[in-house]
Amino acid sequence: MKYQLEVSYDHDTESPNDYGAFNVISFNSRHVSFVHPDDIDESTILAPLSYYEHGLCKWMVGESTVADPYGGFDTVDFAGVIVYNEANGGDRSWFTDMGPKEQRHILDGVAAEYTAWCNGECFYYTLNEIHGCESCGQVEFKHVDSCGGYIGSDGFSDYINSEVLFGIDPADVTVVGEAEYAVTLKPVQVSV
Repeated sequence: MKYQLEVSYDHDTESPNDYGAFNVISFNSRHVSFVHPDDIDESTILAPLSYYEHGLCKWMVGESTVADPYGGFDTVDFAGVIVYNEANGGDRSWFTDMGPKEQRHILDGVAAEYTAWCNGECFYYTLNEIHGCESCGQVEFKHVDSCGGYIGSDGFSDYINSEVLFGIDPADVTVVGEAEYAVTLKPVQVSV
């Protein structure tokens, strides 16, 4: 059986701030996540954020780690904060009881996910079986699965390989679409 995996941008993906336990707050009034610093409950602040933008953007926990070739012109070292949203995350003791390394890992992930969303790295896939008529050469597609709302190409590609294409030989899959770059097919792992 042959398959076609169509990968597209999902322009309707919700902001991670709409549903997550953590919210990225920007101090820039031109950003969708802007909140004036005076309006933030300081008890909810978990980490300061720095911001870099030159074409695409990058949010980072703490000071900027981007080597800015423009001498800092495109970088702000205190551009916002990550706050805890109890309405979505409940009691935050699950987070505060972690060690600093685990907390930092989660906060770096929050910043990376928000960065990917801001940069439009949001994806939708459709998996179809390809059926061809031997006598007339017509190709028909039979829908197998589709879903959207995925943020970030790394996690999306891993999900496609481990879940969507589980049990399917990557050699039998053709990836197409405006965002096909977001999926790198991996060989099937066979355990012995």
